[in-house]
Amino acid sequence: MHPEIISQNGELYAPWVQPRNLSAHSMGSIHEETTARQYGMRGALVTGRVLLEAFGPLLLHAFGPTWFERGVLGIEFRNGVLDGEDTRAVLAAPAADAPTTPVAARLERPSGELVGKGYAAAGSGVMPLWRSPAELGRYDTDAYTILAHLPPGFRFPDRSILLTQADAERMETAVPAMLWSSTPSPWNEPVASPALIVSTLTAPYMSYRREHPIAAVPVDGAFVLRVLAGPVYRDRPYRATGRVVARGHSPQTEYIWYESQLEDEQGRRVAEMQGQSRFMKGSLRPADPVRTVEESSTRAH
Repeated sequence: MHPEIISQNGELYAPWVQPRNLSAHSMGSIHEETTARQYGMRGALVTGRVLLEAFGPLLLHAFGPTWFERGVLGIEFRNGVLDGEDTRAVLAAPAADAPTTPVAARLERPSGELVGKGYAAAGSGVMPLWRSPAELGRYDTDAYTILAHLPPGFRFPDRSILLTQADAERMETAVPAMLWSSTPSPWNEPVASPALIVSTLTAPYMSYRREHPIAAVPVDGAFVLRVLAGPVYRDRPYRATGRVVARGHSPQTEYIWYESQLEDEQGRRVAEMQGQSRFMKGSLRPADPVRTVEESSTRAH
């Protein structure tokens, strides 16, 4: 149990962390100061994947090692976090008689402003609150300027993944929350933290973007992660696959929803995810510089 976690009024509060912006030099993105301010941000923002790392100690406290074997975490992002800005994760305390029932989860700043909200759960038979392609695509109502080339059903190239100690240490410089990524765990080997698992599942999509730059400013919209047969181990090879399942419009963005899967060497599905990636309308530019320090944590062979 993490000694700094507070239980109060039916909620569990993780310690405050100060996430670092690992993508600060990604020119033309909201993680770079000039571009972020150009599009109305308070400054360069930490990526959504890094923010998920704040949940690591809280998931362990609430669900034990079971979460890393069969767990769910879904977060939709509402507001950004600047480099080094105090942020914490909060969970509703799981009921002792209903351990697999999803509980509310959120990220917040000291002001109480909501950074992201969603849910978490753990245990055999837990299902994520997947949205159907029809629901995800309910705002597929207009022609696309940015994402015309990514229709539902489009498959990203498969990627081979290997998470290393260097990857784990890099993530811990951003949010020092999960020791098991770089030290032995209850499974006798280092295992991937929530943020590193998401990084493996975004690999097909991110690799496609590196090879086929999208000429607009991207924003992480949401991640819904499900660990099916974990844990996801460091230093073991995996294969990641992914495809677009829906796309749509908001007043300020065009976006896609994609699904991805992670398989081990025996072909067993270890984890899966739905992710939303938004692109800001009116931000067309020559290239999409997506190669960042954070994203290099998944080795595509």
